[in-house]
This record gives sequence, structure tokens and C-alpha cells, in this order.
Amino acid sequence: MTNNTWTQPQRQPVKALIYVFYKTLLTVLKVFTPLLISLMFKKTNDESRIWEYTAMLIPVLALIAAVIRYRFFKFYINDKQQLVVQQGMFNRKQIILPLEKVQAVNVQQQWLHRLANLSELTFDSPGSTGQEAKITLTTPQANALKQYILTVKNLGYVATSETIQQPEIKTNRLYDLDPVSLIKLGLTANHIETFFIVLAFGYSLLQNIKTASSDYYNQSVDLLSGYVVYKSVLGVLIITLFVIAVSVIISFVRTVLQYANFSIASVGNRFQIRTGLINTKEVLVPFSKVQYISWRANWLRTKAKLYLLQFHSIGQLQVKEKQKVKVPLTRLEYLPQMLAYYHPLLATDTTAVQVHPAYVTRKYILVILPLLLVILTVAYFNAFFYWALVLLVYNTVSIYLFRQKFALRFNEQALYIQRGSFGNDELILLWHKIQSVSIKQSIYQRKNKLASVHIHTAGGSINIPYIPLATANKMVNFALYKTETQAWQ
Repeated sequence: MTNNTWTQPQRQPVKALIYVFYKTLLTVLKVFTPLLISLMFKKTNDESRIWEYTAMLIPVLALIAAVIRYRFFKFYINDKQQLVVQQGMFNRKQIILPLEKVQAVNVQQQWLHRLANLSELTFDSPGSTGQEAKITLTTPQANALKQYILTVKNLGYVATSETIQQPEIKTNRLYDLDPVSLIKLGLTANHIETFFIVLAFGYSLLQNIKTASSDYYNQSVDLLSGYVVYKSVLGVLIITLFVIAVSVIISFVRTVLQYANFSIASVGNRFQIRTGLINTKEVLVPFSKVQYISWRANWLRTKAKLYLLQFHSIGQLQVKEKQKVKVPLTRLEYLPQMLAYYHPLLATDTTAVQVHPAYVTRKYILVILPLLLVILTVAYFNAFFYWALVLLVYNTVSIYLFRQKFALRFNEQALYIQRGSFGNDELILLWHKIQSVSIKQSIYQRKNKLASVHIHTAGGSINIPYIPLATANKMVNFALYKTETQAWQ
């Protein structure tokens, strides 16, 4: 497909229907999993199953709707150099995106994309709250359209043999993720989070099977689980170790698949990030769209000196957490390279603003103590809930460690926050990136001249709890001054 064909309204390639069907089937499968379990375990002579089989027609209707969406999806570039995307059969929707306003053209390939030689393009613009449009094309078409749009953006017109050629964009390769660091990243993943996800999934699946099964099966499951939980300490230990092992394997594999082939480079005035083994992504992060930068590590990664850095850009609030691209820092020596395009790290040898000790006391009184009473009350009737005391202890220690680690430093250009509980969490924010800032005080805080500061940016919010009121007022006034000054420049 050549450049002049972009001016003609066109559909996505027919092969894109494969991916449309795949996404539709995945959605249907998630919704109808309980129904499928019911069909597998219920008695065959149950008359109500006629309604269940009737409900199975819904996936067919969903596939038909997917074909209709494909049929009425068209895109083209008009004579004003605007990308126009039209979609919808009855409720027509049209997206118009001026090419010179495009800040990023991102390319994504899932495993099915790669089998069919397809790529999915998404586009970001300055005023967008997320990705404005998605177009699935063959990989050569996607590369051609991406190059066409970036050429128009950089030159203001399409370069041809008769015009001045597009100047070479300077590329600076920052670093790649080596295999050893990738393995270390997988081994230090958040296994605790995965553990609770696996536990919740297993419990939910068991409940769905019990709901759909006969009384005999339910009684057998209840007797077995009751014996394991209440009669056999060894049984509980074996099940716990099994779930832990499964959780570690899942989180390790997921991390390796996500960050394999990772590389980051600065291309012109933006970062270019490539990552993924099976599902690959190529994301452009414009420097001007970055609101603040944070880097964090869980307890295991702090020991291995591994961090995940995130560019909090405009529109990130609308992006799902698992879809956000995070940069693995396998050595802290890489951090200055990332910050060089934003603001250098502030010195840590100056006096820092600390969270007042009252923060811990108030959290214990207002949060931990009520939760303790609730857990003990419920556990009195069901001893299983005594397990919740482990989480309560975890939260109690987390609050204390958060106060101990918190440190706020700022100068005339930026503010730098260090925080965390069992792990570390740090961020740097330029004053003029702040959209709004406010002070909140409880009755206790007003009495003791304390305040909490809430900072809002286009890339997310930052809360600074229980600092001296004088410092809070100083921060708010300076933030408003820098924001208004920047607006006049």
C-alpha cells in the first residue's frame, strides 16, 4: 500500500477479522465460564438446561456483532492532513486527528498478530486522555502509515523526491535488558500478589463447580476440605506450598514474557520503548507529555537493586495498570539517563520534610483498631477468619515503615519524594507540571498545625500526609506561582 492510497476511505485488512474474533471469544469465555461449568456438571435430565443452551447463542450473536463492527470501520487521511476514523452502524462515530498534533504512534503485536503478520496502531495527541484510535493493519502497512504520519508531523508536509528530505532524527540507544537481569527480574516479581490472585481464582472456581454440581459431589468436597483445613496441619501446609509454587512460576513466566527483548532509546524528542516476547509492544513516550517520573521496587528487588521506572504521562489515568509500560532499571546507574530528559535527581544530603509521628497514631486508632475488632468478632463465629490477623499485622507494620521512610525535598524547579514500606518508592515532579494543589485538614490536624497536601497532574495524583502546615502553605503557594509563571511563557 503506497502513501497516496491513505486518502481513500478503506477498511482494515480481512485478516484483521481473525483478531476481532479472537478478542470477542476471549470476552465471551470470561463471561460464560460459570455457564460452561454448569453444563459440564449438572444432571442431563434437568429441564432448566434448555435456557442454558439458549444462552449459548449469545457468543454467536457476539461474533456477528464483531463482523458488523469490522464492516463499518473505515479510516483515511483527508486533504487537511487529518486522520479520520469512522465506526458504528446505527450510532455513527467519527474521530478526527490532525497529523501534526500526533505525539506518539504506538505499535503492538500479540501472538496472533505475529502469526497473521498484523500490527495494531494506536495514536496519542496532546489533549487526549488516552489512546484516541486503534487500527489493525498488515505489518508493512502499519510501518508505512506510521512513517507517513511522523513525516507529516516533523515536516508539516509529506516529503517526496521533489521536496526537501526529512532531516535525520538523532537516536540514542540507552540500554537493553540482558538475559541475567531478565531472570533476576522474574525471580523478584510480586509473588505475593500472584499468590492471592491464584488463591481467589481457585476458590471461585471451586464455588462455581459446587453450585453446578450434585449434592453428593458437594458433600464430598465439603468433607475433604473440612478434613484438610481443620484436621490436618500437613494438608494445609502442602496446599499452601503448592499454591506458592504455582504463584512463583506464574509471576516469573509473566514477567519474563513481558520484559524479554526489552530496549529503550531516545529518538528525537521522545523515548522509544520496545518490549515483549510473544506479545510485543513499541511505544513512543514524548518528553513533553511526561508529567512526573517514579521508580519503585518491592522488598526482594531492593535487595537485588532492581527498580521499575514509570513515565506518568498525559492519559495514563485511563490506561489499565497491566497495559502501562514500565522501564526495568537493573542498575541505578541508568537512572540519571532517564532523568536527564526531565530533571536531574535532587541531592539527598539536605534536610528533608518528614511525616509527623501523629500519622502513625491516627492510622492505628482510626483504621487498624476498628479492623481488629471486626476480625475478632467475625472469627468468634468462624475460626477461619483468624487468618485475617496476618494481613492486619502486615498493614500495621507498613504504616510504621511508611512514616519512617518518607522524605520530601524540593527546590525552585522540582520536588523529590522518597517513600515506601517494605519496598522503596521514589518520584520526581516539576512544579509547572502541577494542574492543581490543595490542602486538607482534619480537626486533629488543625489543632496541631498539620496538613495533608494533594497534588494533581494530568498523569496522576500525589498525596503528602501529615506535614507541618507552614510547609504545606509554602508548597501550595510556590506551586501556584510556578504554574502561573509557566502559563505566561
